Amino acid sequence: MASYNGEEFIEKQLDSILKQSYQNWVLYISDDGSTDTTLSIIENFSTKLPSGKVILLRGPGKGFAENFLSMLRNKNIKSSYYAFADQDDIWLEDKLMTAVNTLANVSESYTYLLYGSRTTLVDADEQVIGLSPLFKKA
Repeated sequence: MASYNGEEFIEKQLDSILKQSYQNWVLYISDDGSTDTTLSIIENFSTKLPSGKVILLRGPGKGFAENFLSMLRNKNIKSSYYAFADQDDIWLEDKLMTAVNTLANVSESYTYLLYGSRTTLVDADEQVIGLSPLFKKA
């Protein structure tokens, strides 16, 4: 997850990650220099979990794209699966389980796999305002 001055929404995203049915995760958060209460929200959240479950990193201070790229380039972050999160997302409880099960059940051997799904778009009050585009399979 990349964060920057996300105090208004980040707690809901953190709670949605905590509620995942798939629990074999480590959350890396790269903060890009927040000046609001984002860091204290993250630190408070991490105290509810075992040591090493939430890892806070210092972002490069060059915007969200470079912040995500800095995590992709970080040689200390190693996993079989990666899930990208924005600080203002709210994940459905089965998001990770669905993704991991889908990828694990691919019968052919590939070096890399990418899983994507539709997004339900909501406003600041969590009222549904639409869906992400539905792309047709070729």
